[in-house]
Amino acid sequence: MRIGLTVSMALLLVFPSWAKQTTPNWLFSKLNLQADSVKTSLIASKKHPLNDNVIWCFPLITEYDCDRECWVADLFVVIATADEEIVTYSRFESALISDAVYPFDIWIDTAPFNVSVSHRAFGIRIELTTNSRAASYSGEEFLLMLERQDSIDQLFRIDSKTAVAYGGGECQETEVHKRESLFIIDKENVVNSHFSIIENLKYQHFFLTEDCEEGNKDTEQFKNVFVFEGGKYQAVGQRQTGW
Repeated sequence: MRIGLTVSMALLLVFPSWAKQTTPNWLFSKLNLQADSVKTSLIASKKHPLNDNVIWCFPLITEYDCDRECWVADLFVVIATADEEIVTYSRFESALISDAVYPFDIWIDTAPFNVSVSHRAFGIRIELTTNSRAASYSGEEFLLMLERQDSIDQLFRIDSKTAVAYGGGECQETEVHKRESLFIIDKENVVNSHFSIIENLKYQHFFLTEDCEEGNKDTEQFKNVFVFEGGKYQAVGQRQTGW
């Protein structure tokens, strides 16, 4: 029965399968990093949507607890040329934590996030999970990044998908809370020369059946608006999530 719950939770949030990248030791060398401190299973790269450069993203572990097998990592976001020259990069300190909830995949989203008339951002999506059977969890964080001349700025960081199940391992009567967000660029609402972002959020609450199927759902829809202030996107009022 515990296996049934694990399978069911896996179906709540279906993530794409992204090919892992070849370890870019040349990149670590140019950044003067110890390659053995890089979490290589979480390296991601993708061609830049506007030119022939490549976007790289990877965690560098800065703290490690051997007893608990937990770690804290800085997140590097790098733009480099195809012939292995660094164009620009930023290091976000203590951006990732692996504890009860831990990241298991990172991928780069190059959809056209046009945040202003002249600026197109890109996304980094961090997939999260847990090994807990008493409270199963899967989720995703979305980071909106903008390339500047000498850095990469993080404009926005938010939980974009969440599914939590309480039940102790049995499918029947397992309680599930599920939340998923869709972000839309609102070009009609401009604040500080940047378009606003609308979050359309769907929240669902239901119980699993004895066959590990989703039962009757209570569903709510929420709309949140984020505007550009102080170099980042901020929620207008308190963000509504259903929880």
